[in-house]
Amino acid sequence: MDMENFYHKNFQNFFERLLTQMNKLKNQRFALNDKINDLLIMYEKIDSVVLNSLLQARNFFHEKNKDILEEIKKLKKMETKVDKSLKVLKKKKIQVSKPRSDKKIKQDIYSLNQLVNQIDRTSKDLNNDISTKILEIKEEKKLVEKLDKLESKKVKYIKLINHLKELQISNLQKSAYFEINEKFNEKMKELTKIKEDLEFQINNRRNTHISMLKLCHNANQIKDLKQKIKLELLDHKFIACQFYSKFLNSFPIIDNDLKSIYIDQLEKRKKIQNIEKMNKLLKQTKKAEYERLNEFMRKKLEIALEKQKRGEKLHISELKLIFDHHQESKKI
Repeated sequence: MDMENFYHKNFQNFFERLLTQMNKLKNQRFALNDKINDLLIMYEKIDSVVLNSLLQARNFFHEKNKDILEEIKKLKKMETKVDKSLKVLKKKKIQVSKPRSDKKIKQDIYSLNQLVNQIDRTSKDLNNDISTKILEIKEEKKLVEKLDKLESKKVKYIKLINHLKELQISNLQKSAYFEINEKFNEKMKELTKIKEDLEFQINNRRNTHISMLKLCHNANQIKDLKQKIKLELLDHKFIACQFYSKFLNSFPIIDNDLKSIYIDQLEKRKKIQNIEKMNKLLKQTKKAEYERLNEFMRKKLEIALEKQKRGEKLHISELKLIFDHHQESKKI
């Protein structure tokens, strides 16, 4: 009886050590699976963000560039039209002789200006006399009255000069040359404004293109990060598969060792009961592991199918997943 207890205790210790090793391998694989799932989520998120950002940016810059090109086309058309009008007006200016001022009005303006200048000189002399000479009150009063009369005349002459100038301008404005010249100046201003707007739109298009290049540069940097995550994902996947393979390969060894020890050390009835319990435990463990594997493969298949829809390059393992999926679908 003591011997049986001894064997039973040894067997129990051995079985517990095996279970501890199995749980250790299982927990290591679960930890790696969690890491893989986190990387998958991050990978899909980055992929989605990059794709959506690029699509939105491309559409925005495409529409903006389209509007700018339309505006440039419109301005160039206007520029050509105005330029043609300027050439026509320039020819007309050459054909129409420049009008001359009325000689009589011109002479009258000149004469009046001379009179105004004479009044200024006389007024200066009178003011100088009042300031420097010792005069009697009557004499000074006469000089002041004379200055007032001269000032009144000067105001009268200046009004007449302004009137004659206005008359001169009015006569010039009625001429064909003046009308053509006014139109020519207006077109020149219009052309200058068009050239300024055109230069602004050209610079705007250049800046838009630079912004687009910067966006593409940033997108490429994100793609590099995505590729780094992908490599890390594959690395963890490989390690997880190694642990899973090691875990599965341990089952036949455990089965054979436990059965051999159990048959030698325990009676038949206890052996059958314990083997059934052990097999049930092993089946449950295998089932859980295979369910995790199937869930992992299902997620990989979904990712591969999404990439295939977007027209992205597939890894050979992803192609095999899609091929096996189609084969299984045909069987069903």
